[in-house]
Amino acid sequence: MRNVAIIAAIMTSALALTLAPGSPLMAQDDQAYTPPDGTPCTKDASYDKFIAELKGMVRRKQVARLLAVTKDDVENRFPFEIGKSEFMMHWYLKDNPNKSNLWPAMRKILNRPCTHADGMRFMSDGDPYGYFMFAQKVDGRWMIAGISGDPG
Repeated sequence: MRNVAIIAAIMTSALALTLAPGSPLMAQDDQAYTPPDGTPCTKDASYDKFIAELKGMVRRKQVARLLAVTKDDVENRFPFEIGKSEFMMHWYLKDNPNKSNLWPAMRKILNRPCTHADGMRFMSDGDPYGYFMFAQKVDGRWMIAGISGDPG
């Protein structure tokens, strides 16, 4: 539940910032989105490898491999749904995985800068109302801890 509190705090802070006049989050699309409580990620070879592997999985739409690097208690959308089964249903990965909106969302997310806070790495598509991904090291390897966004 700690992850839920972290995600909720970041999302709430991001929403508050977007409503402020002249907010940099509402500026140009090529600006990096940085949650207020996060700092830019430091270089980490294991994380960079994880992201490169995720990009390959997304490009090839490899559901089984994606699920293998997704935590069993993955969190997605508000109110949070928890678990791989809910993740599969939310993103329509059971019925028609090739047409799932997860793939374009992940392509956007994985090409953006990373920030970190409280042991989590956070990536966003740059749109405060868009897609977010949280990664966390579990037993020495990076895994997807949460993905939020509209499944389309």
